[in-house]
Amino acid sequence: MDSREFLADIRDFWRLAVKRYNSRAMLASARRRAFRLDANRALPPALLILALAALFVFGGDKGCFCRSWIHSENSAKNLSLAENLSPSDAFRLFKEKRLAEDGSRYYDMYSRFPIGGTALIKLAITPFDSLSARLTAARTLALLMFCGAVVFAYLAVARLASSRWIGLAAALIAFSSYYVLYYSDEVSNESAMDIFGVMLTFHGMVVFVQDGRFRQLLIKACAALLVGWHVYGLLLAFIVFGLAREIVARARRRGSSGVPPARGRKFDISTLSALVRSRYMILGAATLLFGIVVLGSGLVNEYYAHGGDVSPRHLPSVASALRRTGTLGAEQLDWTRFAALQLFRAGGAALPYAFSWKHGHHTSPHYPPLPVVSVGILAVVGALAGAALARRHWTLWATLALFGFFWSLLARGNAGGLTVFEATFYVGVPLALFGLALMGARRIWGERAPVAAALAAVAVFAVSAFQIQTGELPEDFDRQTMKAEIADFEAIREKTRGEVVKFALDDYMRVNFRASYYLSGSVFADGGPLSPSVGGVKYVVSRGDYEGGKPLTPENRGAFLYEVEPFHLHRAELRRVESAEPAARSDFDVY
Repeated sequence: MDSREFLADIRDFWRLAVKRYNSRAMLASARRRAFRLDANRALPPALLILALAALFVFGGDKGCFCRSWIHSENSAKNLSLAENLSPSDAFRLFKEKRLAEDGSRYYDMYSRFPIGGTALIKLAITPFDSLSARLTAARTLALLMFCGAVVFAYLAVARLASSRWIGLAAALIAFSSYYVLYYSDEVSNESAMDIFGVMLTFHGMVVFVQDGRFRQLLIKACAALLVGWHVYGLLLAFIVFGLAREIVARARRRGSSGVPPARGRKFDISTLSALVRSRYMILGAATLLFGIVVLGSGLVNEYYAHGGDVSPRHLPSVASALRRTGTLGAEQLDWTRFAALQLFRAGGAALPYAFSWKHGHHTSPHYPPLPVVSVGILAVVGALAGAALARRHWTLWATLALFGFFWSLLARGNAGGLTVFEATFYVGVPLALFGLALMGARRIWGERAPVAAALAAVAVFAVSAFQIQTGELPEDFDRQTMKAEIADFEAIREKTRGEVVKFALDDYMRVNFRASYYLSGSVFADGGPLSPSVGGVKYVVSRGDYEGGKPLTPENRGAFLYEVEPFHLHRAELRRVESAEPAARSDFDVY
């Protein structure tokens, strides 16, 4: 081997080594790209599940009612509706069976919400026997539907932004606000269940616009209408913006084709015909008809439950709808106060609880705090500006940002306009705001910006969930007292099922429907606490001694059950008459 051959061998070896090194480098680079791709696909949903698990970890004891008075009231009311839902009562939605003072029995109806949410609660609580276990099952169902709402919000924004990290960040920040988290485990059609239906429908809208799949949107919208009515705000916004987009697109096509519009007319017959046949109009007509059928079935049941002799306008559900819209019994809010209230809600929804303004949470203030209103103005303007700049799918972004405002227009009466939990449905403002902002940040700083924002959002959501679940409770709420109350009525419930019960107490618990849930299946007697004019009363529930009798539940701590004897009723009535002032006096002799 001469020097030439040796050099040739060295040269060949070097070339082979470089080629092998390059192939290994290319393989390693490909593996890194594949890892990054897998991480971008797998990590966001994993982090989302981890963040949502914080709700269950920090949730504490579920065996009692929730925090605020309205939280407890709505949960108790919906639980009583679910407990009473049965074929033997023709699937009527009622809070209580009652015994009137004339001896007749009637239903205290509550048919203003769809039956689907109540049926889901019924399915969740049926396998359990005790009151606390049923309450735990119902609150767990509400939390699961809340988590489902977060998941569908993540999927929808991830589709719109073409980034799972942006979807994760926007969804967790938006759902970490005070109002959304505060009502996350409320057993009600108007909170977790309703927001689940809204986000399910919005995801269907995104799939429809991007892939043209109209049938799945129609199915999701109808499923959402089975659990709540707030989805109509979303549908109204989507239909308005969708039709506006079709009108603009049609005008541009006519302009580009050189066909001048008819003089003095903005629309011709072909344009009107195209709008009528539009899928947006079909969606609106179909969902409106479906909602009328769902609500109408409840109203028919309510009508016959009232004996069939009441005007439809005076049915409780119809009267409630008229009050919410300001048509009957309630004045509409003036536009200045109405606008300030909506900006207050948008501002509260845009602030995660970890950084939220700490005033005005439990009741809607007459004059919203200026800092929260300012945040609301900035959030709404930012979301709308971003939607205007995002030419692609601007109708979806605008629908997301404004559907809460569209619903508020439908319920502008005092009865619905001042309800604090309505701020929950402004969750679309932060979803649109942060989603669009992160899309802009990705253009400037690349994919690192959404990743960093998503990791921060996980931390913010976890901190917010911890604070809302373990924070200071209202003065009128105590878990141990609530558990003792549930244990008392557990013992009472075993003896009074199907019997007529009266209350010798008229307090918070009776007024706010908790007793309706505790003693569902019993008949509640009307009239004064111990009025003898009501016949058939077998039991009395009292806080203390009742006519010197022995309680049937001696182990109870705060509420005791007594069996009624006729002379007890008459003695109580005599005491009431003797202590009262006579309406008239007269002197006469009796022979």
